[in-house]
Amino acid sequence: MPLFLINSVALRVGGGLAAARSLLSRLPHLDARSRYIVLTSQAAGLESLCGSCAGCHTYPWEHWSRLRQFLFNVITVPRLCHHYKADALFSLGNFPSLRTGCPQLVRFANARYLYPKVTLSLSSSIWQKLRFLIERRYLSASLPSCTIIVQTHTMKNRLQAHFALNRANILVVPNAFDPSRYTDQLPKYFVEIEPRLNNRLPLLCCARAYAHKNLHVFTKVADILEQRSPNTFILITTFAAADSPTAKSLYRQIPNASEYYSGPIVNLGPIAPEHSLVLHRRAWACILPTLLESFSGTYLEAMATARPILTSDRDFAREVCGNAALYFDPLDPCSIARAVMALYESPELWKSLSRAAEHRHRSYVRTWDDVTRDIVTILHRLAARMHDRASGF
Repeated sequence: MPLFLINSVALRVGGGLAAARSLLSRLPHLDARSRYIVLTSQAAGLESLCGSCAGCHTYPWEHWSRLRQFLFNVITVPRLCHHYKADALFSLGNFPSLRTGCPQLVRFANARYLYPKVTLSLSSSIWQKLRFLIERRYLSASLPSCTIIVQTHTMKNRLQAHFALNRANILVVPNAFDPSRYTDQLPKYFVEIEPRLNNRLPLLCCARAYAHKNLHVFTKVADILEQRSPNTFILITTFAAADSPTAKSLYRQIPNASEYYSGPIVNLGPIAPEHSLVLHRRAWACILPTLLESFSGTYLEAMATARPILTSDRDFAREVCGNAALYFDPLDPCSIARAVMALYESPELWKSLSRAAEHRHRSYVRTWDDVTRDIVTILHRLAARMHDRASGF
């Protein structure tokens, strides 16, 4: 019976943690012929999903320094691979481990390392820039020996180009949509402000205020829209002041739900992931001025609710959204406002994008069962190759 070690310790928030939850809840059931041992963070809440696995180790990752996190990946994880005689290691947190003694599958979903100019331009200190360059150097040294799964062909092309990897070792396993994780209950803050929207059309941005999400552009966009078409639109954000070093100043500029009585922009604050789908159903359109992504779940939620998408004219967005989106220059508030006005002034365009979103969701988006089966197949293939080499075949 094969034994696979899964390293998910670095995943604590966001899309990576959601992916880990979806995979870990399915792996033991869809692959009963194998044993899985999971490494996770104490803050991730994944222990309850590991009941059907052969073992689960938790670590206080969020309290460790960057150096200790690095040493965990390069010393502790390889030791565990040798201790358990793992047939393969599945690293979910972007960074491979070294000298594992077994094949390694890496789920690479951090687009920061594939858009270095954007990332460096957003870094607020010399230390951040230096750390980023060191991490990229580590990836250059460690990724060539791994099999890598990415979510889009854009990611595959960029990964191969930036790190000179063998394309045959980079596999595209698209993102998945899991409707069972959502609720129909609206978050209380939206219920409170909805009567005060005064028939404004909600432009929803479900995103944390990380620097690359580029949410600070919304304050200027809101002003431009209010000048061009007063009392027509309401930009709705869902971020916390603690999301990033720059989020605190943005948080002070945008009225929160308890303060909102009128105006073109409001911040609901952070919402639980299960509420995002019902919020999209109440939106007029989804808007995301992001500067880099691997595969944003926001796009999938907009498609699932047949909402038009307004987003950045960047390669990652065009591959995922196709003809279901209207594109703009994310660095130009006037370009964003023009896209919103174009959608508003053409009901036919709104209907066309809505139909395209619905069609794209049906024909393009896969289930987590599909994704999990693909990963199981890859893990068994890697284990078989190792055993063939050990047997001299």
